[in-house]
Amino acid sequence: MQLKVSATAFRSLFLSFSILLSFCPAFAEGDSKDKEAGSSAAKAEVKSEAKGDSQGDVKIDPKVDQLLKGMSDYYAGLKSFKTVLKYKMSVRQGSEKDERNTTFKIFVQRPNKLSITMDSNDRDRYNGSEVRMDGDNRYLYNPRLGYIKGKATSKFFDSFRDREFFYATGFNFGGLNALECLLAEDPYQFMQKVYGITGGSLIGKETVDGVECDHIKVDAPKMGWDMWIESGKTPWLRRISPALGKMLGDQSISIVFDYTQLSDAKIAASEFKFVAPPAAKEITTFFDESKQAARSGHSAAAEAEEHALLKKEAPAIALNTLDGGKFNLADLKGKNVVVLDFWATWCPPCRQALPILAEVTKAYESKGVKFYAVDLREEPGKIEAFLRSQGLSINVALDKDGKVAEAYKVEGIPQSVIIGKDGIVKVVHVGFGGDLKNTLTAELDSILNEK
Repeated sequence: MQLKVSATAFRSLFLSFSILLSFCPAFAEGDSKDKEAGSSAAKAEVKSEAKGDSQGDVKIDPKVDQLLKGMSDYYAGLKSFKTVLKYKMSVRQGSEKDERNTTFKIFVQRPNKLSITMDSNDRDRYNGSEVRMDGDNRYLYNPRLGYIKGKATSKFFDSFRDREFFYATGFNFGGLNALECLLAEDPYQFMQKVYGITGGSLIGKETVDGVECDHIKVDAPKMGWDMWIESGKTPWLRRISPALGKMLGDQSISIVFDYTQLSDAKIAASEFKFVAPPAAKEITTFFDESKQAARSGHSAAAEAEEHALLKKEAPAIALNTLDGGKFNLADLKGKNVVVLDFWATWCPPCRQALPILAEVTKAYESKGVKFYAVDLREEPGKIEAFLRSQGLSINVALDKDGKVAEAYKVEGIPQSVIIGKDGIVKVVHVGFGGDLKNTLTAELDSILNEK
């Protein structure tokens, strides 16, 4: 069988890993001053490592340490380089599988010239996006929304902590592929201080794309990486794969980044020049500030346009429930505010969001709020086992054929929907972010106070 997972669902999975690494600026709380302070603190922390080489309880194979330092020195010494980064994310559940492939053409010239263009193999909303930084100006372009012109950041690090940059690159550069590390002034110290390396081991010699590499494992508090570093005088990072297994339990999800067509040849100035397409419009942000899209963090991929269901009659729902009952949305119209959560047990961001949704909606039960977790295409036994393991007691509706999800235009999970007593869709969120509890509380208060 083929497990069909939308591009947006894959994006949600990727984002959840970035959040766990705390590298995702789109979810940062606080105002711009807080973000600047955090960025400055991080930079100071990286620089401070130059004063000493104390690694505390770090247990790293000396050969691995040597390989990392060699790679670091090599990248730090490059004035420029180019590569084609191929990213593959795969999801497996039993005999079912699905995957997404995305390609990035990357050009780098120190200290602050950068070009990243994105080409996806499916109808990804970020396909065709560009970052062009020519040393003076920086252009961030999304084909669906337009482009943002601003001053070039003096260092690459500052761009990688910018939510607009994060959006323009399709949320693909959040630490997992180590590009921001490779562009640091001292990649080795960056790894130590930002990634928090706690250990490393040498696996052995392996071939990647026809090139002999040293395969190593690197450990950090929140995640580990498998890295393949080219053997010999040009220690390019050829492949990197975050070790997701220890974090995802029974899920089979893998992410692999291959750095191909690597070259340190001189790069033409034209590669960093942005030429706006004829129909492209200049904008100031990819985010709708009026909806507090970035501050809420609940939908990292929030865009200027509204979800197609907002302010419209909620599609009909008539589903069996996990406890053997029935869920008919029409029965609740005029009596209850209904919160729906489209989810699945295999989805990491769904697992993060579900307990919060259950907690908040439970507190509003006495005010007429009903919560239904709408599971997509899973067997009851699997759902029950998951709920037991999490200590959750909630209403679960079974969308066995995905028809209800289709009616609610679910492209990625988790997707939460709040329906007013009048049967109108009030709120739609896709994805999971750090401030879900406060966001949902405020939204329910607002809806319940409507006259």
